[in-house]
Amino acid sequence: MIVDKVLKTFPREILVVSPGEKVIGAARKFEQKRIGIAMVCGESGILEGVMSLGDIVHALGDRGAETLDLPVRLVMTPDPVTCEPDEDIESALAKMSDRGIRHLPVVDHDKPVGLIDKIAALQVLYDVAALDFAQLRNYVFKTGGRY
Repeated sequence: MIVDKVLKTFPREILVVSPGEKVIGAARKFEQKRIGIAMVCGESGILEGVMSLGDIVHALGDRGAETLDLPVRLVMTPDPVTCEPDEDIESALAKMSDRGIRHLPVVDHDKPVGLIDKIAALQVLYDVAALDFAQLRNYVFKTGGRY
């Protein structure tokens, strides 16, 4: 099972902000979109980092209100771990578990194409396992046959 299946089964809107944008502007976009993580991309569209609500809170705790006027590049998590659409879900889940993160940007040629979260990835794996089990049960306990 590949990551693209998660993107198709649980499509999520992604929020893209620029590294030079002020944190306050990005925070307003978070509020408008009801999203808790943004992809940070330069003019070329290449993923440079991610910024979550947690990154903003940590920066506020560290620097105070001046955080709101800082550029996103000073608050974001640079060089985030990513996966590709054709990567298997188990590998993506392992990356999330290894780094203690819940969201994983999906990139194609270093440009963001989606975002998967741990719950959605696990749900897709569960659904596939449940279907496999149902098919196996139907095969084993086929009704009307003579043995």
